[in-house]
Amino acid sequence: MTEWRVDDLHPHSAYVRHHLGVSASKLSALVEVGDIAFRDPLIITNAGTIIDGHTRWALARRQGRVMLPCIEYVLSEEEALHWLIQRHGRSDHLNAFCRILLALELEPWLTEQAGSHQQAGGQSKGSSKLTEADRLDVRSKIGGVAGASTGNVTEVKQLIAAGDPEILEALRNGEVAIHRAWLWRALQAEERRQLLMSFRGEKGVGKTIRGLVRKLALLTFLRQALKAGVLKSDLRPGAFRALLADQYRWWSVHVDYFQSETHFLRYAGRYARRLPIAQHRFEEVTPTKVRFWVKDKKLKQWAICELSPAEFVALLAEHVPDRYGHTPRYFGLLAPQSKARSSGAIFLILGQQKRTRPRRLGWRLSVRRDFGIDPLLDSSGQPLRWVGRLSPHKISGVAG
Repeated sequence: MTEWRVDDLHPHSAYVRHHLGVSASKLSALVEVGDIAFRDPLIITNAGTIIDGHTRWALARRQGRVMLPCIEYVLSEEEALHWLIQRHGRSDHLNAFCRILLALELEPWLTEQAGSHQQAGGQSKGSSKLTEADRLDVRSKIGGVAGASTGNVTEVKQLIAAGDPEILEALRNGEVAIHRAWLWRALQAEERRQLLMSFRGEKGVGKTIRGLVRKLALLTFLRQALKAGVLKSDLRPGAFRALLADQYRWWSVHVDYFQSETHFLRYAGRYARRLPIAQHRFEEVTPTKVRFWVKDKKLKQWAICELSPAEFVALLAEHVPDRYGHTPRYFGLLAPQSKARSSGAIFLILGQQKRTRPRRLGWRLSVRRDFGIDPLLDSSGQPLRWVGRLSPHKISGVAG
Protein backbone atom coordinates (compact mmCIF):
# COMPACT_ATOMS: atom_id res chain seq x y z
CA MET A 1 0.00 0.00 0.00
CA THR A 2 1.22 3.51 -0.81
CA GLU A 3 -0.05 7.09 -0.78
CA TRP A 4 -0.66 9.10 -3.94
CA ARG A 5 -1.40 12.76 -4.47
CA VAL A 6 -5.03 13.30 -5.40
CA ASP A 7 -4.03 15.51 -8.35
CA ASP A 8 -1.88 12.70 -9.79
CA LEU A 9 -4.81 10.25 -9.96
CA HIS A 10 -7.22 10.15 -12.88
CA PRO A 11 -10.05 7.96 -14.29
CA HIS A 12 -9.43 5.73 -17.28
CA SER A 13 -9.51 7.59 -20.61
CA ALA A 14 -12.44 5.41 -21.80
CA TYR A 15 -14.31 6.27 -18.61
CA VAL A 16 -14.00 9.97 -19.42
CA ARG A 17 -14.63 9.55 -23.15
CA HIS A 18 -18.04 7.99 -22.55
CA HIS A 19 -19.04 10.63 -19.97
CA LEU A 20 -19.30 8.14 -17.11
CA GLY A 21 -19.19 9.87 -13.76
CA VAL A 22 -20.16 9.58 -10.13
CA SER A 23 -23.84 9.83 -9.26
CA ALA A 24 -24.97 12.51 -6.82
CA SER A 25 -26.67 9.93 -4.59
CA LYS A 26 -23.46 7.92 -4.13
CA LEU A 27 -21.44 11.06 -3.50
CA SER A 28 -24.01 12.30 -0.99
CA ALA A 29 -24.03 8.94 0.82
CA LEU A 30 -20.23 9.08 1.09
CA VAL A 31 -20.37 12.62 2.47
CA GLU A 32 -22.61 11.42 5.30
CA VAL A 33 -20.09 8.70 6.24
CA GLY A 34 -17.30 11.23 6.82
CA ASP A 35 -13.62 10.31 7.21
CA ILE A 36 -14.42 6.60 7.52
CA ALA A 37 -14.98 6.55 3.76
CA PHE A 38 -11.24 7.06 3.16
CA ARG A 39 -10.05 4.15 5.27
CA ASP A 40 -10.32 1.74 2.32
CA PRO A 41 -7.53 2.31 -0.23
CA LEU A 42 -8.16 3.03 -3.90
CA ILE A 43 -7.05 0.45 -6.46
CA ILE A 44 -4.93 2.09 -9.18
CA THR A 45 -2.31 1.28 -11.82
CA ASN A 46 1.31 2.38 -11.72
CA ALA A 47 0.30 5.23 -14.08
CA GLY A 48 -2.29 6.59 -11.61
CA THR A 49 -5.37 5.25 -13.45
CA ILE A 50 -8.20 4.55 -11.02
CA ILE A 51 -9.68 1.05 -11.20
CA ASP A 52 -11.82 1.16 -8.06
CA GLY A 53 -12.61 4.19 -5.88
CA HIS A 54 -13.95 6.83 -8.29
CA THR A 55 -16.46 8.18 -5.76
CA ARG A 56 -13.84 8.51 -3.00
CA TRP A 57 -11.48 10.25 -5.42
CA ALA A 58 -14.20 12.70 -6.51
CA LEU A 59 -15.07 13.45 -2.88
CA ALA A 60 -11.40 13.97 -1.99
CA ARG A 61 -11.05 16.49 -4.82
CA ARG A 62 -14.13 18.38 -3.64
CA GLN A 63 -12.90 18.47 -0.06
CA GLY A 64 -9.40 19.58 -1.04
CA ARG A 65 -7.59 16.52 0.30
CA VAL A 66 -3.96 16.15 -0.73
CA MET A 67 -3.16 12.44 -0.30
CA LEU A 68 -5.12 9.18 -0.56
CA PRO A 69 -4.13 5.61 0.36
CA CYS A 70 -3.83 3.40 -2.72
CA ILE A 71 -2.95 -0.14 -3.75
CA GLU A 72 -0.84 0.02 -6.91
CA TYR A 73 -0.64 -2.61 -9.67
CA VAL A 74 1.54 -2.67 -12.77
CA LEU A 75 -0.99 -2.91 -15.61
CA SER A 76 -1.35 -1.68 -19.18
CA GLU A 77 -4.28 0.57 -20.15
CA GLU A 78 -6.11 -2.40 -21.71
CA GLU A 79 -5.56 -4.63 -18.68
CA ALA A 80 -6.67 -1.82 -16.37
CA LEU A 81 -9.89 -1.32 -18.35
CA HIS A 82 -10.54 -5.06 -18.39
CA TRP A 83 -10.15 -5.25 -14.59
CA LEU A 84 -12.29 -2.11 -14.08
CA ILE A 85 -15.20 -3.67 -15.97
CA GLN A 86 -14.83 -6.99 -14.18
CA ARG A 87 -14.66 -5.32 -10.78
CA HIS A 88 -17.86 -3.34 -11.35
CA GLY A 89 -19.76 -6.11 -13.14
CA ARG A 90 -23.53 -6.09 -12.62
CA SER A 91 -23.42 -3.23 -10.13
CA ASP A 92 -25.45 -0.05 -9.87
CA HIS A 93 -22.32 1.89 -10.77
CA LEU A 94 -22.03 0.40 -14.27
CA ASN A 95 -25.13 -1.03 -15.91
CA ALA A 96 -24.99 -3.45 -18.86
CA PHE A 97 -24.91 -0.68 -21.48
CA CYS A 98 -22.01 1.13 -19.77
CA ARG A 99 -20.07 -2.11 -19.37
CA ILE A 100 -20.48 -2.93 -23.07
CA LEU A 101 -19.44 0.62 -24.00
CA LEU A 102 -16.20 0.19 -22.06
CA ALA A 103 -15.67 -3.37 -23.30
CA LEU A 104 -15.94 -2.21 -26.93
CA GLU A 105 -12.87 -0.07 -26.25
CA LEU A 106 -10.99 -3.37 -25.88
CA GLU A 107 -12.01 -4.61 -29.34
CA PRO A 108 -8.65 -3.81 -31.06
CA TRP A 109 -6.76 -5.42 -28.18
CA LEU A 110 -8.97 -8.53 -28.29
CA THR A 111 -8.69 -8.69 -32.09
CA GLU A 112 -4.92 -8.59 -31.79
CA GLN A 113 -5.09 -11.41 -29.26
CA ALA A 114 -7.31 -13.37 -31.65
CA GLY A 115 -4.77 -12.93 -34.46
CA SER A 116 -1.91 -14.05 -32.23
CA HIS A 117 -3.96 -17.05 -31.13
CA GLN A 118 -4.67 -18.05 -34.72
CA GLN A 119 -0.99 -17.71 -35.74
CA ALA A 120 0.14 -19.77 -32.77
CA GLY A 121 -2.49 -22.41 -33.50
CA GLY A 122 -1.53 -22.61 -37.17
CA GLN A 123 2.16 -23.03 -36.41
CA SER A 124 1.55 -25.80 -33.87
CA LYS A 125 -0.79 -27.74 -36.14
CA GLY A 126 0.96 -27.06 -39.41
CA SER A 127 -2.21 -25.65 -40.94
CA SER A 128 -4.06 -22.32 -40.96
CA LYS A 129 -7.37 -24.10 -40.55
CA LEU A 130 -8.37 -24.27 -36.90
CA THR A 131 -11.26 -26.01 -35.21
CA GLU A 132 -14.11 -23.93 -33.86
CA ALA A 133 -12.91 -24.62 -30.31
CA ASP A 134 -9.60 -22.90 -31.12
CA ARG A 135 -11.10 -19.84 -32.77
CA LEU A 136 -11.51 -16.77 -30.62
CA ASP A 137 -14.78 -14.98 -31.27
CA VAL A 138 -14.06 -11.34 -30.49
CA ARG A 139 -17.71 -10.46 -30.06
CA SER A 140 -18.23 -13.28 -27.56
CA LYS A 141 -15.09 -12.16 -25.75
CA ILE A 142 -16.46 -8.61 -25.48
CA GLY A 143 -19.72 -10.00 -24.13
CA GLY A 144 -17.81 -12.12 -21.64
CA VAL A 145 -15.83 -9.12 -20.38
CA ALA A 146 -18.99 -7.02 -20.01
CA GLY A 147 -21.08 -9.84 -18.55
CA ALA A 148 -23.63 -9.50 -21.36
CA SER A 149 -24.86 -11.56 -24.31
CA THR A 150 -23.39 -11.28 -27.78
CA GLY A 151 -26.77 -10.08 -29.02
CA ASN A 152 -26.62 -7.11 -26.65
CA VAL A 153 -23.11 -6.31 -27.86
CA THR A 154 -24.35 -6.16 -31.48
CA GLU A 155 -27.35 -4.02 -30.49
CA VAL A 156 -25.16 -1.55 -28.57
CA LYS A 157 -22.85 -1.15 -31.58
CA GLN A 158 -25.86 -0.38 -33.79
CA LEU A 159 -27.27 2.08 -31.22
CA ILE A 160 -23.93 3.90 -31.10
CA ALA A 161 -23.95 4.09 -34.90
CA ALA A 162 -27.48 5.55 -34.82
CA GLY A 163 -26.16 8.29 -32.53
CA ASP A 164 -29.37 9.49 -30.85
CA PRO A 165 -28.01 11.47 -27.85
CA GLU A 166 -31.22 11.32 -25.81
CA ILE A 167 -31.55 7.55 -26.18
CA LEU A 168 -27.86 7.03 -25.37
CA GLU A 169 -28.18 9.18 -22.25
CA ALA A 170 -31.24 7.18 -21.13
CA LEU A 171 -29.25 3.97 -21.65
CA ARG A 172 -26.34 5.30 -19.58
CA ASN A 173 -28.73 6.17 -16.77
CA GLY A 174 -30.38 2.76 -16.91
CA GLU A 175 -33.81 4.20 -17.74
CA VAL A 176 -34.44 1.90 -20.69
CA ALA A 177 -33.25 -1.60 -21.61
CA ILE A 178 -30.84 -2.17 -24.47
CA HIS A 179 -33.22 -4.29 -26.55
CA ARG A 180 -36.10 -1.82 -26.16
CA ALA A 181 -33.91 1.07 -27.32
CA TRP A 182 -32.68 -1.08 -30.22
CA LEU A 183 -36.27 -1.69 -31.35
CA TRP A 184 -36.82 2.10 -31.46
CA ARG A 185 -33.77 2.81 -33.62
CA ALA A 186 -35.63 2.55 -36.97
CA LEU A 187 -38.23 5.17 -35.95
CA GLN A 188 -38.08 8.87 -36.59
CA ALA A 189 -36.35 11.04 -33.97
CA GLU A 190 -39.60 12.61 -32.75
CA GLU A 191 -41.28 9.21 -32.47
CA ARG A 192 -38.36 7.90 -30.41
CA ARG A 193 -38.58 10.92 -28.15
CA GLN A 194 -42.31 10.44 -27.59
CA LEU A 195 -41.86 6.73 -26.84
CA LEU A 196 -39.07 7.49 -24.36
CA MET A 197 -41.21 10.07 -22.53
CA SER A 198 -44.17 7.66 -22.41
CA PHE A 199 -41.95 4.86 -21.12
CA ARG A 200 -40.52 7.10 -18.40
CA GLY A 201 -44.05 8.02 -17.33
CA GLU A 202 -45.16 4.39 -17.27
CA LYS A 203 -42.17 3.42 -15.11
CA GLY A 204 -42.97 6.19 -12.64
CA VAL A 205 -46.65 5.23 -12.46
CA GLY A 206 -45.74 1.55 -12.12
CA LYS A 207 -43.38 2.30 -9.25
CA THR A 208 -46.09 4.26 -7.44
CA ILE A 209 -48.67 1.53 -8.00
CA ARG A 210 -46.29 -1.16 -6.72
CA GLY A 211 -45.70 0.87 -3.58
CA LEU A 212 -49.45 1.27 -2.99
CA VAL A 213 -50.05 -2.43 -3.63
CA ARG A 214 -47.39 -3.40 -1.09
CA LYS A 215 -48.92 -1.06 1.47
CA LEU A 216 -52.42 -2.43 0.81
CA ALA A 217 -51.17 -6.02 1.05
CA LEU A 218 -49.49 -5.32 4.39
CA LEU A 219 -52.58 -3.64 5.81
CA THR A 220 -54.80 -6.48 4.61
CA PHE A 221 -52.46 -9.04 6.20
CA LEU A 222 -52.46 -7.16 9.52
CA ARG A 223 -56.25 -6.89 9.55
CA GLN A 224 -56.68 -10.59 8.86
CA ALA A 225 -54.11 -11.47 11.55
CA LEU A 226 -55.91 -9.23 14.04
CA LYS A 227 -59.25 -10.79 13.12
CA ALA A 228 -57.85 -14.31 13.60
CA GLY A 229 -56.44 -13.39 17.01
CA VAL A 230 -52.84 -14.01 15.93
CA LEU A 231 -51.75 -10.37 16.18
CA LYS A 232 -51.44 -8.86 19.63
CA SER A 233 -51.23 -5.16 20.42
CA ASP A 234 -50.64 -3.01 23.49
CA LEU A 235 -53.41 -0.68 22.36
CA ARG A 236 -56.80 -0.96 23.96
CA PRO A 237 -59.41 -3.15 22.18
CA GLY A 238 -60.66 -1.53 19.01
CA ALA A 239 -57.96 1.14 18.90
CA PHE A 240 -55.59 -0.91 16.74
CA ARG A 241 -58.45 -1.93 14.44
CA ALA A 242 -59.41 1.72 14.05
CA LEU A 243 -55.79 2.60 13.31
CA LEU A 244 -55.63 0.07 10.48
CA ALA A 245 -58.98 1.18 9.11
CA ASP A 246 -57.77 4.79 9.08
CA GLN A 247 -54.91 3.82 6.75
CA TYR A 248 -57.31 2.67 4.03
CA ARG A 249 -57.97 5.52 1.64
CA TRP A 250 -60.05 5.69 -1.51
CA TRP A 251 -58.07 6.84 -4.55
CA SER A 252 -59.42 8.04 -7.88
CA VAL A 253 -56.51 7.36 -10.23
CA HIS A 254 -56.34 8.97 -13.65
CA VAL A 255 -53.34 8.10 -15.86
CA ASP A 256 -52.58 10.21 -18.91
CA TYR A 257 -49.63 11.04 -21.14
CA PHE A 258 -48.17 14.52 -21.37
CA GLN A 259 -47.12 15.94 -24.70
CA SER A 260 -44.04 17.72 -23.35
CA GLU A 261 -42.32 18.89 -20.17
CA THR A 262 -44.06 22.28 -20.57
CA HIS A 263 -47.45 20.57 -20.69
CA PHE A 264 -46.69 18.67 -17.49
CA LEU A 265 -45.43 21.75 -15.63
CA ARG A 266 -48.51 23.74 -16.56
CA TYR A 267 -50.72 20.90 -15.34
CA ALA A 268 -48.85 20.06 -12.12
CA GLY A 269 -48.17 23.70 -11.26
CA ARG A 270 -51.88 24.32 -10.71
CA TYR A 271 -51.92 21.84 -7.84
CA ALA A 272 -48.81 23.09 -6.04
CA ARG A 273 -49.90 24.75 -2.79
CA ARG A 274 -53.30 25.89 -4.06
CA LEU A 275 -56.80 25.38 -2.70
CA PRO A 276 -58.84 22.73 -4.54
CA ILE A 277 -61.58 25.27 -5.40
CA ALA A 278 -61.30 28.76 -6.86
CA GLN A 279 -63.02 31.77 -5.33
CA HIS A 280 -65.03 32.59 -8.47
CA ARG A 281 -66.87 29.23 -8.27
CA PHE A 282 -68.75 30.25 -5.11
CA GLU A 283 -72.22 31.61 -5.75
CA GLU A 284 -73.57 31.96 -2.20
CA VAL A 285 -72.20 31.35 1.28
CA THR A 286 -74.59 31.65 4.25
CA PRO A 287 -74.69 30.16 7.78
CA THR A 288 -77.02 27.44 6.48
CA LYS A 289 -75.77 26.62 2.97
CA VAL A 290 -72.89 26.86 0.53
CA ARG A 291 -73.65 27.04 -3.21
CA PHE A 292 -70.84 26.64 -5.74
CA TRP A 293 -70.20 25.52 -9.30
CA VAL A 294 -68.94 21.98 -10.03
CA LYS A 295 -68.25 20.14 -13.26
CA ASP A 296 -70.57 17.20 -13.84
CA LYS A 297 -68.33 14.58 -15.46
CA LYS A 298 -71.27 12.46 -16.65
CA LEU A 299 -73.23 15.29 -18.26
CA LYS A 300 -70.02 17.09 -19.26
CA GLN A 301 -71.34 20.45 -18.14
CA TRP A 302 -71.16 22.82 -15.18
CA ALA A 303 -73.83 22.63 -12.49
CA ILE A 304 -74.65 24.24 -9.15
CA CYS A 305 -74.00 22.15 -6.02
CA GLU A 306 -75.57 23.07 -2.67
CA LEU A 307 -74.24 21.73 0.64
CA SER A 308 -74.52 22.57 4.28
CA PRO A 309 -71.44 24.23 5.83
CA ALA A 310 -70.61 21.01 7.69
CA GLU A 311 -70.82 18.94 4.49
CA PHE A 312 -68.70 21.43 2.57
CA VAL A 313 -66.02 21.52 5.27
CA ALA A 314 -65.96 17.68 5.34
CA LEU A 315 -65.52 17.63 1.56
CA LEU A 316 -62.77 20.24 1.73
CA ALA A 317 -61.01 18.40 4.57
CA GLU A 318 -60.31 15.42 2.30
CA HIS A 319 -57.73 17.60 0.54
CA VAL A 320 -55.85 18.38 3.75
CA PRO A 321 -52.71 16.18 4.03
CA ASP A 322 -52.45 13.67 6.84
CA ARG A 323 -50.13 14.35 9.72
CA TYR A 324 -46.52 14.49 8.49
CA GLY A 325 -47.84 14.44 4.93
CA HIS A 326 -46.84 17.07 2.37
CA THR A 327 -48.48 18.48 -0.72
CA PRO A 328 -46.30 19.08 -3.81
CA ARG A 329 -44.07 22.09 -3.30
CA TYR A 330 -40.75 21.21 -4.86
CA PHE A 331 -39.67 19.27 -7.93
CA GLY A 332 -36.35 17.98 -9.25
CA LEU A 333 -33.35 18.31 -6.96
CA LEU A 334 -35.41 19.96 -4.22
CA ALA A 335 -38.07 17.23 -4.10
CA PRO A 336 -38.12 15.56 -0.65
CA GLN A 337 -36.89 12.17 -1.90
CA SER A 338 -34.20 13.64 -4.17
CA LYS A 339 -33.05 16.08 -1.50
CA ALA A 340 -32.43 13.27 0.98
CA ARG A 341 -30.27 11.42 -1.57
CA SER A 342 -28.32 14.30 -3.12
CA SER A 343 -28.22 17.16 -0.61
CA GLY A 344 -24.76 16.21 0.65
CA ALA A 345 -23.35 16.25 -2.89
CA ILE A 346 -25.03 19.58 -3.70
CA PHE A 347 -23.54 21.32 -0.65
CA LEU A 348 -20.17 19.79 -1.51
CA ILE A 349 -20.30 21.12 -5.08
CA LEU A 350 -21.32 24.58 -3.83
CA GLY A 351 -18.50 24.52 -1.30
CA GLN A 352 -20.86 25.15 1.62
CA GLN A 353 -21.33 23.44 4.95
CA LYS A 354 -24.68 21.79 5.54
CA ARG A 355 -26.23 23.43 8.57
CA THR A 356 -27.80 21.29 11.22
CA ARG A 357 -31.52 21.62 11.77
CA PRO A 358 -32.16 24.19 14.52
CA ARG A 359 -33.77 23.00 17.72
CA ARG A 360 -37.44 23.74 18.08
CA LEU A 361 -38.18 26.63 20.43
CA GLY A 362 -40.07 25.82 23.57
CA TRP A 363 -43.52 27.14 24.28
CA ARG A 364 -42.27 29.94 26.52
CA LEU A 365 -39.64 31.19 24.07
CA SER A 366 -42.07 31.04 21.14
CA VAL A 367 -44.65 33.20 22.93
CA ARG A 368 -41.98 35.67 24.05
CA ARG A 369 -40.55 35.92 20.51
CA ASP A 370 -43.89 36.36 18.71
CA PHE A 371 -45.87 38.43 21.26
CA GLY A 372 -43.21 40.02 23.45
CA ILE A 373 -44.80 38.57 26.59
CA ASP A 374 -43.27 36.10 28.99
CA PRO A 375 -46.15 33.76 30.00
CA LEU A 376 -44.26 32.55 33.07
CA LEU A 377 -44.07 35.98 34.73
CA ASP A 378 -46.90 37.26 36.91
CA SER A 379 -48.31 40.80 36.87
CA SER A 380 -45.57 42.03 39.22
CA GLY A 381 -42.80 40.53 37.07
CA GLN A 382 -42.03 37.65 39.40
CA PRO A 383 -41.35 34.24 37.82
CA LEU A 384 -43.99 31.57 38.23
CA ARG A 385 -42.93 28.16 39.50
CA TRP A 386 -44.60 24.78 39.64
CA VAL A 387 -46.04 23.98 43.05
CA GLY A 388 -48.26 21.00 42.45
CA ARG A 389 -51.56 19.80 41.11
CA LEU A 390 -54.83 20.34 43.02
CA SER A 391 -57.24 17.46 43.02
CA PRO A 392 -60.80 18.42 42.05
CA HIS A 393 -63.28 18.84 44.90
CA LYS A 394 -66.83 20.00 45.16
CA ILE A 395 -67.50 23.41 46.71
CA SER A 396 -70.36 23.39 49.15
CA GLY A 397 -73.33 25.52 48.30
CA VAL A 398 -72.72 25.44 44.57
CA ALA A 399 -75.03 23.41 42.33
CA GLY A 400 -73.18 20.73 40.45
